Amino acid sequence: MRKNFIHSLTLGLGLGAGVLLFSGGHLQWPAHSDAAPIYSENVPPVVTPGMADVNSLSQAFISLTEKVSPTVVNIYTKSGTKMRAGGGGGGFPPGFEEQLQRYFGPSFSLPAMKQEALGSGFVVNATDGYIATNAHVVRLAGKVADEIMVKFIGEEDGKGHLAMIVGADEISDVALLKLVEKREGLKALTFADSAKTKVGEWVLAIGNPYGHTHTVTQGIISAIGRNLEGMRSDFLQTSAGINPGNSGGPLINMSGAAIGINSAMDPRAQNIGFAIPSNTAKAVIDQIIENGHVRRAWMGIAIDEVSEEAVAYMKLKEDEGVLVKQVVAGTPAAKAGIETLDVIRKINGQTIRNTHDLFKTMEQLSAGKTAEVELIRGGVSKSVKVQLAEQPANS
Repeated sequence: MRKNFIHSLTLGLGLGAGVLLFSGGHLQWPAHSDAAPIYSENVPPVVTPGMADVNSLSQAFISLTEKVSPTVVNIYTKSGTKMRAGGGGGGFPPGFEEQLQRYFGPSFSLPAMKQEALGSGFVVNATDGYIATNAHVVRLAGKVADEIMVKFIGEEDGKGHLAMIVGADEISDVALLKLVEKREGLKALTFADSAKTKVGEWVLAIGNPYGHTHTVTQGIISAIGRNLEGMRSDFLQTSAGINPGNSGGPLINMSGAAIGINSAMDPRAQNIGFAIPSNTAKAVIDQIIENGHVRRAWMGIAIDEVSEEAVAYMKLKEDEGVLVKQVVAGTPAAKAGIETLDVIRKINGQTIRNTHDLFKTMEQLSAGKTAEVELIRGGVSKSVKVQLAEQPANS
């Protein structure tokens, strides 16, 4: 990139010099002409920021950091997993524990293997001591961490404060913690409206990457509405540096509000990170506080993308929509008359182009409400009303 830029700059200077005419050893400008100029004269001038602008932006970042840092916590988790024989856990050979019991008695058992992890979070309610983070920060090896400690800025050398999980939602990767003991003087972050987020706006990320506590990075919103494999929600993409340990920390806009929860990074590139939009995070947190978990709307169907083979076999006009592979007996979909090989095209008027669209739309619906589902069956359009239920935990 740098090489191409310098080359282009040199070429521009050469063309600029080419408009000068040599005459008698002196340089002369071309004669004035009343003809229309070759280039438009309406091109806006290039504005070069002055030192005052640079200092103003720098001071804005400093002020934001000072304001937000007290709300951000570093999270340390421990989980004990029993060491198993046969390669699991400690990798001991089969029968090893039984052999040791012959020497040390039948009550002997292999010690637990401690797993430790670190992440970030931020206070969202100072009165109740609620802290937002990622679900994957507080869950290790598929189970809830045994111990969760949080540390505020300036407490790096201390033991920290014990926290408990109020709720953790793996689908959205949002979790809510609560301090076990009340702490005076807490400051909380407010959530911004992520629907108003624009590509190109400045953001800060604060967190605990690789154990480097309260690290601040800056960047912009690179894109919105990003899809990540295996995740239902859309994500904000940012160029602010996000690394392992930043997970769960806030992505801050220039107003000092959280527009997202930092959640993932693309390991193939530099400065491509992803954050859960604040509107998604807030909706999940509100449900966790109210219900202890997220009550998701559920129809009871297994789905897949509409493949080219399905288009040919079912004589569809296009491959948009979602194919119903299975309808579970006794579920809302079965009661509404949805059948296997139906192709869902719309839900409550929202176009469903693929499975991601269906998941996004279902996230906006509530259990107990009725949804109108438009589908194609045997080449004929059909509409059914589905009384949505709450998604079972094991579905």
